[in-house]
Amino acid sequence: MSASDANGWRFLEWLGHELEGSTEPAGVVTMDCDKTITGVFLEEFTLTMAREGEQGGVSPEVGEHVYLDGDELTLSATDAPPWYFEQWQGDVSSEANPHTFAITADTAVTGRFVERYTLVVTRIGEGGSLSPEGEDLYDADTGVTVTASETADWLFDHWAGDTGDDDLATDGLEVVMNAKKAVTGVFVPGYDLSVDTSGSRLSCIYFTKSNAKISAFANAKRIRTSRDGAEAMGRPCHVIRFA
Repeated sequence: MSASDANGWRFLEWLGHELEGSTEPAGVVTMDCDKTITGVFLEEFTLTMAREGEQGGVSPEVGEHVYLDGDELTLSATDAPPWYFEQWQGDVSSEANPHTFAITADTAVTGRFVERYTLVVTRIGEGGSLSPEGEDLYDADTGVTVTASETADWLFDHWAGDTGDDDLATDGLEVVMNAKKAVTGVFVPGYDLSVDTSGSRLSCIYFTKSNAKISAFANAKRIRTSRDGAEAMGRPCHVIRFA
């Protein structure tokens, strides 16, 4: 006796007597008594794989693959920077990589990859903080705002790295993620300078990031200043005289 695959059904095995467990489609049965032989067939289903995005790999590879009903399948994706796996779409919806499921019907799955770039944010100085800080991935063309926060003893001075023309931005540095980028926030020591205006005339250097008029500080009692000379830091400064 023999069995043949047909119409999306595949022969699996024989059950009964001397053919029990045989996976050979053809078998011989000796009729020395009444016997019942059963041929077991399982339905076949097609898994169609596709990829969205310019780069990235999926497994099983792009194309059609045939499996038996109930087969356990594992989908996996491989990044190809700057293209990174985001999720599975179609008849399978998941962000897991790898993702395992049992196929019970014809299934179409797309692995979606998105373009992302790394932003590395670091800090120079023993005080102050940046947000965000460290290394992270961002979708292409996303605008990321990096902010600097001063402390009592450490003043924000400037940005370095991929800053464009905004190295002195104090209200947040906008970084457009169209490539891998690195930004450094530079902090310098800050001190309170107490000025006694009751005595003789006093001269001091005030370290500032703008060309503010001297008159704006004429009546100042306490001024935050950097220990390093403004000239050494390459920033404008003013000599303020107090009566």
